[in-house]
Amino acid sequence: MLFTDIQLAGMMDGVELAQIFSSQCPSAAVIVSSGESDDRLIDLPPDAVYMAKPWRALEVLMIAEHALVSDR
Repeated sequence: MLFTDIQLAGMMDGVELAQIFSSQCPSAAVIVSSGESDDRLIDLPPDAVYMAKPWRALEVLMIAEHALVSDR
């Protein structure tokens, strides 16, 4: 499972990271978060889940649990 923000330090953003991760681990869950609207959201992998900030930790745990159960 990958949980990332869209804005990352360095040259790669979270959307690119999600694309690479999904291509290498197609059955793994991808969650992308951001506090700002971003035009790059349309470039997310088809199965990626977007979580707008602010979110509660329980929401992240519920999505992570769902992703793990779905992979079995």
